[in-house]
Amino acid sequence: MGRTFRLGTMLFCFVLTSGVAAFAEDSDAQAARRAEFQKIDRDNSIFVTHEEMEAYCDERFNAADKDGDSILNDDEVLGDKTGGMFATADQNKDKKVTREEARARYNQYFNEIDTNKDNQISADEYVNSGKVSVKF
Repeated sequence: MGRTFRLGTMLFCFVLTSGVAAFAEDSDAQAARRAEFQKIDRDNSIFVTHEEMEAYCDERFNAADKDGDSILNDDEVLGDKTGGMFATADQNKDKKVTREEARARYNQYFNEIDTNKDNQISADEYVNSGKVSVKF
């Protein structure tokens, strides 16, 4: 009886702490998306418009465009260039991303998150989308 009780208690504690860890990861990811939403929502209206998303795209693009030529190349791009956001933004597959290509990808990203199709993204839509922002 004592051994069964201890084993059951250990199993319960393991399940409980595993669930807490998963919840903490979700909370961390949601907190990161909420912080990013606040950066994008420049007028603090609790909604992101296409204009705000485009401004955020331009800000990110300009920060990555080290040589100022309005084209992101391999040396300027972070992360995976073969299958990630870079590849999806590089519409003509020339291994470069122009400002226009970046804006098109951000527009697609906006439309994916705007689940109720009201041409604005609420904080809840953004945070609960589970999507990671387009990275350059």
